[in-house]
Amino acid sequence: MDMKKITLFVSILFFTVVIFTGASDCEKDYRDDGLRVTEDVERFVQEHHIEGSEIEKVCRIIKLMHDPFLFVKIDRRRMGSWIEDPKKLEEFKKQIEEMKPTLETLYKKRTQTLLSEEEHKKLRELQKSVFLGEHDLKVFEELVSKKDICHEDLPFAISGAEAVKYKISDGCTTATKTFMVLAKAAGIQDLRFVATGNVPDYDTACISQGKARKRR
Repeated sequence: MDMKKITLFVSILFFTVVIFTGASDCEKDYRDDGLRVTEDVERFVQEHHIEGSEIEKVCRIIKLMHDPFLFVKIDRRRMGSWIEDPKKLEEFKKQIEEMKPTLETLYKKRTQTLLSEEEHKKLRELQKSVFLGEHDLKVFEELVSKKDICHEDLPFAISGAEAVKYKISDGCTTATKTFMVLAKAAGIQDLRFVATGNVPDYDTACISQGKARKRR
């Protein structure tokens, strides 16, 4: 085989690999492992005593999922803006850091005297903003930013196990996955889930069978 044929063969092989690699990335479907039970899920079930009859387990799971400290509501729109423009992520970090000195001052003052009604309200607002903001940052930096997704994919990109591990509450899709992985880990045998949804909206946001997602 002469050098021209070898060069042509290598060139064709290179472009074939690039094309198939690109197609694979674009057609990722984050629903594939959405219901996988992990060690984090099994540990959660044990630590929070999801036990008893099947109906007792279901009631326990529902109660736990409504605990705002075990499953914290994330700001999906805010995270979507970070995916589109990383500068907004840095700006948000600065905003959180700027809140902390005032929060620390109010904490210190509270140990010395009674806060006024206005100060108490300010304290609560800052506590909520910092708590939810830092939770969003943790979820985004440790989980979301590592996924190759468009901002439209966010409602479907978090698995049940990830929701448990990172204490995520986020809409009906994530809640469904969370419930199902906890139910599976708790040993509920006959698990069926019936739901309705706006199919056009789902098709717009999710990867269609055999089609690549449109990216902005």
